[in-house]
Amino acid sequence: MFRKLAALAALLTLLVAPVARAATTDIATAEAAPGPYLVGSPITFTSTTPCTVSCRLLWKYLSGTRLGEQMGEGVSVQRSFSTPGLKTVQLDMSEFCVGTSRLTCDSFAYVSVNVEAVPLPIDLTPPTIAAAGLEAEATGPNTVVSYSFGATDPDDLVVTQSCTPASGQAFPLGATPIDCTAVDSNGNVGKASFTVVVKDTTGPAISSPPGLAAEATSPAGAVVTFDVTATDLVDGSVATTCSTPSGSTFPLGSTFVTCAASDSRGNGSTAMFELVVTDSTAPALTLPGTITAEATSPAGAVVTYAASATDLVDGAVTPSCSSPSGATFAVGSTTVTCTATDARGNSSSGSFAVKVADTTAPTLTVPDAIVANATSPLGAVVSYTATATDSVGGAVTPNCSRASGAVFPIGTTTVTCTATDARGNSSTAQTFTVQVKGAVAQLNDVLQVVLSWKVKGHMPEIRVMGVIWSLTQAKPKVPLACKLLGELDEQLSGELGRKLTAAQRDWLRGELARISNVIGCPKPR
Repeated sequence: MFRKLAALAALLTLLVAPVARAATTDIATAEAAPGPYLVGSPITFTSTTPCTVSCRLLWKYLSGTRLGEQMGEGVSVQRSFSTPGLKTVQLDMSEFCVGTSRLTCDSFAYVSVNVEAVPLPIDLTPPTIAAAGLEAEATGPNTVVSYSFGATDPDDLVVTQSCTPASGQAFPLGATPIDCTAVDSNGNVGKASFTVVVKDTTGPAISSPPGLAAEATSPAGAVVTFDVTATDLVDGSVATTCSTPSGSTFPLGSTFVTCAASDSRGNGSTAMFELVVTDSTAPALTLPGTITAEATSPAGAVVTYAASATDLVDGAVTPSCSSPSGATFAVGSTTVTCTATDARGNSSSGSFAVKVADTTAPTLTVPDAIVANATSPLGAVVSYTATATDSVGGAVTPNCSRASGAVFPIGTTTVTCTATDARGNSSTAQTFTVQVKGAVAQLNDVLQVVLSWKVKGHMPEIRVMGVIWSLTQAKPKVPLACKLLGELDEQLSGELGRKLTAAQRDWLRGELARISNVIGCPKPR
């Protein structure tokens, strides 16, 4: 029956209906490819008349509408139908017309086919199950694995499908079997078994510092401690080893530390970080406090001091000071600034004051006791030398209660001297005496000299003693003394004078003349 219907559907219905009133060159003919013709299966329609002139081959499915449904253009076209029944296709051969004023002439051919429904087969095939994503990297002692699976059936729909253990479960490390089942709409059951494999190929995660910096504390560098840990997804916390352990002494500069960790399956990891030891600490400077010194010269005083510096890395460092130890510091306050610099250019500075004072009084020198003979009733002009020297100002003029070159009265005068420098330092007062001998004392001195001459005969000592007697009375007999002195002077011009040497005579006459002045005797005419 099916074959008869197919043969019937292959019947070609040729309706040649030239529309143009002129003659056409070609007449359209067409055919369908051999059947069977089933719903949803493509059917090829072909023009069997070749065009001898320029033409267009236009295909249309006469779907029951007034215009039909365009299928395409060309020698062949394909069309499938979604419903069973008799289907008619039109071929329009459109050519250029000959011998007429019309532009085109059309020739039509029609092909009909009977499209049958597809017979339903009997389904005995179970669904086929496939799975993917069965391998996973461990994320812990148990790892959630979300694998995918699906069942397919070429004949009908799959109504149920499942696997045990289900996707999204936690699987242990290693291989775990899973069993899957699928059922199609005809009750066919498909089964399959797979293996979920959880692998551990990931090394421990090492937590290390991104980089460390430390300040040197000794020439060797610095002791640095750091914390490096490692955690494995499966084993948890695991031990780490580092190329330079925490707590080691790291030298100046950059050191790269490499740390490693392994889990129980031999998966290893390494991490590296840089540790930099720097020296940015300046030397520690040790300076004296304020130094006070006594000036020893006009330039000031030589002052020595100790300034030192110690660097954590370089050890002892010699400071450089604006005024070195042992220099001469001027009177007043001088600020000394010292700087210590280590090998890396770190510097520290400090200062202290050196105060040079002048608190020393001048050194005063006064003469010993002075004895002088009065030259007049007022006494005698006495000159002496008192000096003072200051350690800073040099020579200083002393200040004395009676100046040198002054007239000192007969008797003993105490002279007090002091010396004061430019800064007001005064020496301790010193004294000396100036004894001015009067007439009697001078006559006693003369008497002793004359006695030593041992002049025989004229006995000049008697004359001198007479003058002494006249002046030492309760009421001095000055006129008598003057007379006796005058007589003695006359005798020196006569025979007494010849008993003496010229030097003795001149000396004695000079002494007598001075004593006469002291007594106040009138000058001889």
